[in-house]
Amino acid sequence: MHNFIRSLSTVLLAATAVSAFASTGSSTPQRVEISAPRNGVNAAQAARALRDFDTTYDMSNGRSLTVTAYGNLLEMRYAKRSTKVLRHDGQGNFVSRDGSISLQFEVDGDGEARLVRLTAPASWL
Repeated sequence: MHNFIRSLSTVLLAATAVSAFASTGSSTPQRVEISAPRNGVNAAQAARALRDFDTTYDMSNGRSLTVTAYGNLLEMRYAKRSTKVLRHDGQGNFVSRDGSISLQFEVDGDGEARLVRLTAPASWL
């Protein structure tokens, strides 16, 4: 748990530092990444094994993320936003149809997919 808190703190500090240097005049939409380090395909397999169960994750920004797995598909609901369907890309990521939203899982010490990282356009979060 201590390593998770340290990793989370590092990610949040890095995100803050990067956003301070971001150009406000760029034409590329700003993206925000919140929470948890990555652990690849094994973590995605653990997440896919949670078939037909709603799993709720408390995100680092205080909001919640609810995920229901259906094999290679996930239904994801972030905060009060509408449900999004994400597909497994075969490399450990679950992505939206347009590629703008990405969800990655990390397994904990028990091999359970309890840690998650959500990457999405800042305007969506």
